[in-house]
Amino acid sequence: MLENLTVITPIKETKSLMPWFEQMRWLLKNWVIIDSGGGENLEPLCTRYIKADTPFYEARKIGYAHATTHYIMNLDAFTIVPEEYVTQALTLLNNGDADCCAIDYLPSLGHYGFGTSIWRTDVLNKLYDYMPRLLQDKAVDSKGEIHTIKMSFCECSYMWNTLVTSKHKFVPLFYKAKNNGDPRHGR
Repeated sequence: MLENLTVITPIKETKSLMPWFEQMRWLLKNWVIIDSGGGENLEPLCTRYIKADTPFYEARKIGYAHATTHYIMNLDAFTIVPEEYVTQALTLLNNGDADCCAIDYLPSLGHYGFGTSIWRTDVLNKLYDYMPRLLQDKAVDSKGEIHTIKMSFCECSYMWNTLVTSKHKFVPLFYKAKNNGDPRHGR
């Protein structure tokens, strides 16, 4: 089923990605990298390489425009996801049981990460309009319930709220992703 999945990875100001890339090589059918200053040449390693000095959220939009498959996975640099998660999410999406699946990190962020989410391409392209702005932070907990937690700039919370209020099906899965170096995750 991986031939039906485009993986989108924005990169900005990172240390060496090669050890991470080697761990995620199994996911390499359709990989779009948007490089906003990653430092090393990853062009030979992906299906589509785009050099664009742009904010993270704009890099995602650029990547989405290059997706040619039924499903899109957001995979943030340094994030390791279990193969079982990808397989189960693609099965749910393919069967029409979900429009989006996501998992949390280990240690937990307290909500599901957008940087691990797998979407139906048509749904993501329709809903993704994120721009950093102050918003009420809503998080989806392990029971799939939305809670208001604070005011902030959060792509994850914004997209989960957008997805759920649009009446699309969000299915949280209970695998855990690991992040091995992205400073946005405080690790």
